[in-house]
Amino acid sequence: MEALGPSCKVDFIEFSTGLLLYRRVRKRSLSLVIKAVKDFLRLATYALFPSLLRDRLVVVGIAPLDWRVGIISRVLKHASVIYHTSWTVWDGSFFPRGSGTSMQRACWRKFLGQVPAIAAVTPVARDSLLENWSVNASALVGVVYHSYDKSVFNVLSRNSSQRDSLRQLRLIFAGRLVPEKGIESLLRIATSCPWVQLSIVGDGPLKTLVSTASTNCDNIFYHGYVLDRNELAELYRASDVVVQPSVRTGQWEELFGMALVEAMACGCVPLASAHAGPLLIVDDPEMSGFCLVDESKFEAAALAVLESLRSDSERLLDLSRRSVRIAERYERGNIAISWLELVSHLRHSVEKGRSFDGR
Repeated sequence: MEALGPSCKVDFIEFSTGLLLYRRVRKRSLSLVIKAVKDFLRLATYALFPSLLRDRLVVVGIAPLDWRVGIISRVLKHASVIYHTSWTVWDGSFFPRGSGTSMQRACWRKFLGQVPAIAAVTPVARDSLLENWSVNASALVGVVYHSYDKSVFNVLSRNSSQRDSLRQLRLIFAGRLVPEKGIESLLRIATSCPWVQLSIVGDGPLKTLVSTASTNCDNIFYHGYVLDRNELAELYRASDVVVQPSVRTGQWEELFGMALVEAMACGCVPLASAHAGPLLIVDDPEMSGFCLVDESKFEAAALAVLESLRSDSERLLDLSRRSVRIAERYERGNIAISWLELVSHLRHSVEKGRSFDGR
């Protein structure tokens, strides 16, 4: 946001303060507990004195049909608001917090009918929202992708010579340890391939399954939940392939996630189910045709891909370089240009209704 001027200051405030405070007390993180308390006090102040936000620019990220949108709308009634959403299913068939009450739906209709700007994380999210809800006719609506910090996620200290010739391929998975993430498929692949070294990062209901597998198999390593981004980046740089064997459910598929992008920025070749998110990110036809596979045949296809990469170090290196180039599009400095365009148009109220694409 430096481009907006030297006086520009960006604050990040979380409004699920009660739940966050509970989680952070459990994790015994004093700094995060203090942050949650400060956020609560600031939100309470703005709720009592909404005029404090007069002429301030506020970017709001809130799940569809969240009941708090009515309160937030009141708090922000004097502010210039950009609604930021990654949700892709706005047709009413599924919302993360249920279908909501008639009052909730009315509050959301009012909110979307008044908000002056909307930044969707993907074109799919943008199109679904516009097709199914009545958005402010003069609103600026476009795409602003998630971004990563290149100072953390990069290939500067990557050493491809660390790999033990062609005898071992280093895989990594980072994410929630839940069935829809394909954890069991991932473990089966690793246990059937002694020439694969699998690192797993994350937490969730399948934690015990992963932990047990790491105890029983010499080539599976469980790192738990890694909060430190620098440590996570080092794990990516020590890996050859990032694996996402995601499985669709009736209400979910893998969308645009930063884990894949951050790993690719560190030189990892993606190997993922051909879901909406990976297909959007890996748009190089040669790469997507090789690295993105049908989830119903994931294990067999993944083994074929891994065997190919294991025996062809030149191809592995080429795909690694392509991965870095693709990830570069989502680097924070590049995405900041999209934010700057939207903010500038909103501030100057020019070309009302103009759409833009942040890619």
